[in-house]
Amino acid sequence: MDRELKSIKENDVWDLVPRPKQKVVDSRWVLKVKDDGLYKARFCAKGYSQKYGVDYSDTFAPVAKYTSVRTLFAIAAGLGLEVHQMDVVTAFLYGHLDETVYVEQPEGYEDPDHPDWVCLLKRALYGLKQAPYSWYKNVKAALAGFEFVKCETDHGIFVTKKDGHLVYLVLYVDDLLLMGERTQDIEAIKLLLMERYKMKDLGIARRFLGLDIEYGTDGSIKLHLKQYLQSVLDRHEMHDCNSVSTPMDTSVKLVTTTDSDVIADPKEYQQIVGELQFAAVVARPDISCAVSILAQFNNKPSSQHLAAAKRVLRYLKGTIDTGIVYSPPAGDTTAFSDADWAGDHDSRRSRTGYVVMLNHGAISWRSALQPTVALSTTEAEYMALTEACKEVEWIRGLLRELQYGSEDPTVLSTDNQGALKLAENPVSHGRTKHIAIRHHYIREKLANKSVWIQYVPTEMMTADSLTKGLTRQKHEKCASLMGMA
Repeated sequence: MDRELKSIKENDVWDLVPRPKQKVVDSRWVLKVKDDGLYKARFCAKGYSQKYGVDYSDTFAPVAKYTSVRTLFAIAAGLGLEVHQMDVVTAFLYGHLDETVYVEQPEGYEDPDHPDWVCLLKRALYGLKQAPYSWYKNVKAALAGFEFVKCETDHGIFVTKKDGHLVYLVLYVDDLLLMGERTQDIEAIKLLLMERYKMKDLGIARRFLGLDIEYGTDGSIKLHLKQYLQSVLDRHEMHDCNSVSTPMDTSVKLVTTTDSDVIADPKEYQQIVGELQFAAVVARPDISCAVSILAQFNNKPSSQHLAAAKRVLRYLKGTIDTGIVYSPPAGDTTAFSDADWAGDHDSRRSRTGYVVMLNHGAISWRSALQPTVALSTTEAEYMALTEACKEVEWIRGLLRELQYGSEDPTVLSTDNQGALKLAENPVSHGRTKHIAIRHHYIREKLANKSVWIQYVPTEMMTADSLTKGLTRQKHEKCASLMGMA
């Protein structure tokens, strides 16, 4: 707590003034024991009591998407870039406020001469609604001064060139990644940042946003979640459970809970599904389909749903070291699109699954129900192609700003000949005229040569595990095709 107050005084965060008639935001101490055993104290404002238009306005602060982070790790592996990590100490205290905000003095540290006075904030304080936005404005301006250019596709990614060599910066609130070909370029940027902010130089990145990072002797980079998954298993007392080979039981079809079903504890179920969703989004595409299906029953889970959720935990127990591996040589993106027609037993909607690959590993994936009922397999696959194409187009824009790769069309693979012909042929007929116009987006991208669609047999469809439960052999093959090891 003493260290926290010292940082606040060093940054000249507030002035002590007599209590005004205007509303004063309450404050509190937040105390935590971190994973490394260190104690941390943070003095925070109770931002939930702020009123829009009175003591805050804009609050949105961009952070890097996980897709962008994985893309940059894939590029780092392909080009042999060094990856360094930095952490800003009390980052929010550097943000300047545009509004007038009063906060109560820190409990236990009240001024003995003026115990009833309050703090008039000059800089942002943790807990304020506008604090992340204020910090982002400050650091964005600083990076612009260091000749970094913000990516329009992702405002948390910045790019600069040093003597013709690219350096990438990833910003996620107060955590930074620096990637570059030459150590001296990274060190030079570190010095510039440390002159402006109080920062910790964490050296080569080993853990970032929950991701565990390993570097292979062959230049490969592996992203996994072993530490996070271990804590999840411990939390649900499943660290000694028997593992299973697949996340979903192909013989079990999950449907909406009926009055005759045994109801499970919703809180326990929702906690498990929430934890699994994080893993599925960050580094475990092999459980995406299972988690997407389980999330449909958050409102009223049955004992069967809870057993299915715990099966995913059992699967993770046996594959806790599994992660996505990106490796050289550098290559261009490829994508795979698949659909499971009428796979949802309640709504009869189909499931879209796609995965985008770069440098032998998955950088983006999705498993989700389609918004409308498809009347045929071809229609379901065609709608899945459109969703995959939209993601490919965004990634192409990101790679263009990162100055990586070629402008050649991205190969998008499907295992349905009908969908391929429908995408290539702009002629409308009775069987397809009912398809919403927005799904014909794929034809425009084919015409301007952003993507090129090709057919692959089902046994080589990487996205197959993102649409349905598979047998052990098929599931393991799909995971391998996605670069998981």
